[in-house]
Amino acid sequence: MKRLLTVPLALMLVGYLASSCTSSSNDNKAQNDSIAAETARLDSIRQDSIARRNFITPDLAFNDLHGDVKKCVLNSDCYFTYDENGKWTNEPQWNEDDKKYCSDRTKHPRVRRDNDGFITRIYMECDADYEYEDISWEDGKVKTRFISTYTYNDNGLAIERSDEEEYDTKVSATYCNYEIDDMGNWVKRDVIVKILDTYQNALRYEKHTETRNITYHKSKGEGRTTIPNNATQNAIQELSLESYNQQGQEDSKGPEWINGTWVYKGYVNTRMGTMYVNAALDIDRSRQTLVCVEGRDVLESGKYKVYNGAIHCNSSYFDLDEVNHRIDFGDGVYLHKK
Repeated sequence: MKRLLTVPLALMLVGYLASSCTSSSNDNKAQNDSIAAETARLDSIRQDSIARRNFITPDLAFNDLHGDVKKCVLNSDCYFTYDENGKWTNEPQWNEDDKKYCSDRTKHPRVRRDNDGFITRIYMECDADYEYEDISWEDGKVKTRFISTYTYNDNGLAIERSDEEEYDTKVSATYCNYEIDDMGNWVKRDVIVKILDTYQNALRYEKHTETRNITYHKSKGEGRTTIPNNATQNAIQELSLESYNQQGQEDSKGPEWINGTWVYKGYVNTRMGTMYVNAALDIDRSRQTLVCVEGRDVLESGKYKVYNGAIHCNSSYFDLDEVNHRIDFGDGVYLHKK
């Protein structure tokens, strides 16, 4: 009896092992299929993200954008909107008044494109000084627009702008200190403007910051990355800083007409009654010093600074009459140049 039971038991063990192996094999296959499906899903998401980041149309490129941009707000002053195909949906259009008072100009669409869809001309408003601005392209980027020519770095960011000379003034700009979002679009940059008065041969710098708030159809674009400046950008920043410091020192001296000796002699009405005033204010602009006397008494002396329309020295100040080129001594008394 014991021997007869041995064979069926062995058969049962073999069957169990075969069933167990088959079940394990099926589980492994299901697991591998699940991993493969998840890998394919993640790869599809990654490819879609890359495609959206690299998405570009002529309309997007015109406003220095790429990706699935939905709206771009520049300096809170103006904005551009796009559909999912990258079409500029709020591009300038003629209104009824334009058509009424500018019939010749409004025969054309306000935005003209070439056969490849690149914007080549934008007509101005009817009351503008110029009729239109022309645009040229190079390597998918705006090369010239109206009187401006642009230069870009290897990452496609605008670095310099050079304008044609107008009214004895030559203007150029350097863009630096870029911040970009996760889609690679710039969201903040500093603009250093170099202004040369060719008639007076006078040079000055101005600086301001531009910002863009960009939203996308599907992408997030929330992160921020700072782009290092190149040698050109750093050099311009150093020159502009030096110019700012020099200009600040020059401005604190005040206008050139204040240099010299200013006097007043005569009777004046004050809150304390009628008084005789014999005042003198001596200003040495080159040294940025002053001495103020009334009779034989020294009322004030030392270094001065000009700001908020007045000469400030220690605790005293003298208002400047920029129109009539005179200095207010107080109580209705104006000093006149000697």
